[in-house]
Amino acid sequence: MIENENGSTLILWDKMKSAIAECHSVDEVANIRNQAEAYRYALKQAKESPEVIRKAEEIKLRAERRAGELLKESIKQGGVGANQYQELRSQGGTLADIGISKNQSSKWQKIASIPEDKFENFLSVQKELSTAGVLKVAKIQAMQDAHEKIESQKAQQIEKAPNIFCTDACSFLNKLKDDSVDLLITDPPY
Repeated sequence: MIENENGSTLILWDKMKSAIAECHSVDEVANIRNQAEAYRYALKQAKESPEVIRKAEEIKLRAERRAGELLKESIKQGGVGANQYQELRSQGGTLADIGISKNQSSKWQKIASIPEDKFENFLSVQKELSTAGVLKVAKIQAMQDAHEKIESQKAQQIEKAPNIFCTDACSFLNKLKDDSVDLLITDPPY
C-alpha cells in the first residue's frame, strides 16, 4: 500500500494482479487471496467507497481462479501443488497440509474452468463481485459444456447410424460399391 497526498491508502492493484499471474504454487496464490479478503473486509468496515472494495473482491476472485488453475495442473501431474510440493506428495501430503480445504479446492477449480473471456466479462459487468456469483457462471458454463458434449455425441451417432434403404433390390444392388454392405435383409414376396 502507498499513501497519496490526501493521506488515504491506495493498494497497488496492478502489482497484485501481476503477482497472481506470476505465482507458481497454490500456497502463494492462497496467501494473496487471503490478503485480498482481509483488505476487502477492512475496507467494508472502514466504509470505503464501493469501487475500492470491488477492487479487493476482484483480486480475491483472480487469486481463486489462479489457484484453481494450479490445482488442476497439479492433479494432471499426480499431486497437490507445483515442484516444491514433490516432497510433500511423496510423504502423502494433502490439501490441508498447505492450508486449503477440499471445498475451496473444488470451488477454485470450478472458477478456473470458466473460459477467460467469460471470466473477464463477469468481472467487468457485475456490480458486486463474489465467489458465489462467479460459481454461478461456472455452473452455467458446465451445463453448456455438457450440452455441447451431448450434441456432439448425438452427431457422431447419426454419422455412425446405418443407412436403411427400402427399394427394389435388383436395381439397387447394381449401384452399390464392393465391400460397402455390412448386412442385407430381404423380405421376399412369397
